[in-house]
Amino acid sequence: MTTRRFAVLLLALLAALAVLYMVAAVLVDPRGIFGLGLARPVTWNTREAKVELFEKFNRERPVEGLILGSSRTMKIAPGECEARLGKRFFNFCVARAMTEDYLSIYRWARARDPASPFC
Repeated sequence: MTTRRFAVLLLALLAALAVLYMVAAVLVDPRGIFGLGLARPVTWNTREAKVELFEKFNRERPVEGLILGSSRTMKIAPGECEARLGKRFFNFCVARAMTEDYLSIYRWARARDPASPFC
């Protein structure tokens, strides 16, 4: 076997392995990026979960304040804000949040209950 033929076979093998890896990554989709639904994502979608929790929490008694932030702010207990300010709070912090997320969450919550006096 010549060096040139060996190099071509090696490159073909590497290309085939790369294609196989990409196909497996798309089919398995562990982070839910491609949305094929063949496997359940291993990451927790905090945005969807918080929407469901907010709706349930708001049905019990109207929410008067929102705590917005990223994953670090998830540790703030709404009860602390309620005790200090006397209003019912909901912690709507989501993972990897940016300014656009805060605005869209606020607008979504405000559209759900326009009469609510969110702080």
